[in-house]
Amino acid sequence: MFANELLKLLGTKSISTPIGQQVRRIIVTLKPLAVAQKGPPNGAKEPPNTIVTLTAIVTSGGSAVQGATVKFTVNGVVVCTTTSNTSGAAFCQFKTGPAGHTYTWFVTATKSGYVNAQSATETFHT
Repeated sequence: MFANELLKLLGTKSISTPIGQQVRRIIVTLKPLAVAQKGPPNGAKEPPNTIVTLTAIVTSGGSAVQGATVKFTVNGVVVCTTTSNTSGAAFCQFKTGPAGHTYTWFVTATKSGYVNAQSATETFHT
């Protein structure tokens, strides 16, 4: 029972064994996710008091991953939680403050059956 529940949690199909046969080993292989910011560019200057679109792409093994939960964190606060689309893209609308502010941001991606990922930390300013 434990093996089936574990595999279900990980999003992997289970296999059955004859009743009474002991499962001695479970090998679970998770695919690694990768997440990268695509905008605004690192170090960019954005207009003050406007909406900036933060963009991330989620992949695994070079292929887009649809349905990953993507969290955008700006200055230590999660400002958006969304889901990646068929191209692996996720978007967050963020309102900048007055001129002279610096924003640090990163993105995390999670999905059942995959190893979680976090992007590098980048900055933009107004």
